[in-house]
Amino acid sequence: YTYAMGPANLQISVENPETDVTGVTKADHGTATADHYPDVVARLNWLWHGAHLDFALLNRWLSLHQNTVRAEKYAWGVTANAGVPVFGKDKIYVQSRYGKGIGRYQDTHLQSGYIVANDVEVTKDFGYRLGYEHWFNKNFYMTASGGVDAAMKSSSVSDTTASGDVQRFWSTAGDLYYRPFPDAVPGLWTGVEYAHGHNYKVGGAHGTDDRIDFATRFDF
Repeated sequence: YTYAMGPANLQISVENPETDVTGVTKADHGTATADHYPDVVARLNWLWHGAHLDFALLNRWLSLHQNTVRAEKYAWGVTANAGVPVFGKDKIYVQSRYGKGIGRYQDTHLQSGYIVANDVEVTKDFGYRLGYEHWFNKNFYMTASGGVDAAMKSSSVSDTTASGDVQRFWSTAGDLYYRPFPDAVPGLWTGVEYAHGHNYKVGGAHGTDDRIDFATRFDF
C-alpha cells in the first residue's frame, strides 16, 4: 500500500514469512516452521530536487515448531538510504541497515538465527554500502560501489552450531552502461559489471569470488 504525502510516500508491505535459522533445512519449511504472522515493512520515501531519502522499519516473527523445539522470537531491522546529486547527473549513494534476525533481508541472504537450548537465538545484523554514479554523457555512464554485510552470532551460539555459516561478506563492484541506439530505441541500455567479494565464515575459513555479468534493460 502506498500513500502519497507531497514529496514523500509512505509504503507498507506484507510479505510471506520464512523462518531461516540453522537447524531447519529448506525441506523442513512449512512443516518444521510455524510462520503464522507475515513480515511487515513500513517505508518512507522522500524526493527533493533530484535527491532521495528513504527510511524503513522491518518487523518479523521467527517461529519454530520442530520435535522438542517450540520457540518464537521477535526480529526487527531498520534501514536508511540516500542518493544525493553532486554535479550534473552524477550521484553519491549511501545504504545502511541494522537489526536482529534479518539475515534473510541482507543483500547476501545471511543467517537470521540459531537453535540453542530449544530456543531461537537471533543474529546481530548490519550492513552498509557506498556508491558513485558518473555520467560521461547522456548515453554512457558508470557506477562503482563497495560495502559489507554481516550477521554476527551471539556468544551463546557455539562455533560448532554455526560451523560453515558466512557471518561477514564484503564486496566491490563496477559497471558500465551504454545506450547503443539513442534515437531509434532510446529506452535500450546494455551493460557489463565486474564484482569481487570476500566472505568470512564461522571457524575462520574464508574465500573470494569474482564475477562478470552482462545485462540489457529497457526503460519505459
